[in-house]
Amino acid sequence: MTDNQVVSSFPLPPSIYELYSDGAVGPPPPVPVHGTYSMFGRAYTTEYALPTLAEAGRQQLFPSGPSMKPRAELKRLNRSLMAKFVELLDVLTRTTDDPLSSGETAAARCVGDMELLLVNVHDVLNSRYRPHQARLTLLDTLDAQLAARRRLVARLHAAMGDSQALVQADAVACLLRHASAASPLPLPGRREAADVRVSSSMPTPAAAAMTVDGQARRTHLLRSAMQRVALASGHSC
Repeated sequence: MTDNQVVSSFPLPPSIYELYSDGAVGPPPPVPVHGTYSMFGRAYTTEYALPTLAEAGRQQLFPSGPSMKPRAELKRLNRSLMAKFVELLDVLTRTTDDPLSSGETAAARCVGDMELLLVNVHDVLNSRYRPHQARLTLLDTLDAQLAARRRLVARLHAAMGDSQALVQADAVACLLRHASAASPLPLPGRREAADVRVSSSMPTPAAAAMTVDGQARRTHLLRSAMQRVALASGHSC
């Protein structure tokens, strides 16, 4: 590339995109790779497996197999690590060796042993407890999503109940308006005025009978309205 060549900050995509433009059917995608493949000069595999300590060139300080108890082994490795740390402090107080030197000194051996113990602790945690941690994390995420969905369903049910109550109230009011328009009897809200009109135009026994008959008819109208609302709550005026 020459010094005076201009390079765009947003270059065009590769020319292969033209094979798929305007509804054209381009070549099919490549077949997925299975097994081992090479990328940037390094070999990779599609089958992921946690490398063992032997494959990493490290000594394994705990037994293998399903009979191995991770908790007991972690406690044992932790006790060994604490003992080796105390030994390192004792060596440092008695000698002036550099603990990070590569020579075969007592301090360097203690540091190497502690490093090996920490590598084994790390391997036990990754091989036995990381899958368990991943499962628990997934369960917590699913529980949170389930709780959110349940709260949403409860809110929907509450809104549906409020809407149904409003529809029923509107239907009852509509039916009462239709009933009052079709019947000459006064509504319950005008009870006192109706009783006054009846008592002023008729004798007292007849007025009492008319009042009782009107109450019975109003009760019948209300019951009929409630039955119609129960059968068809979506009635509109």
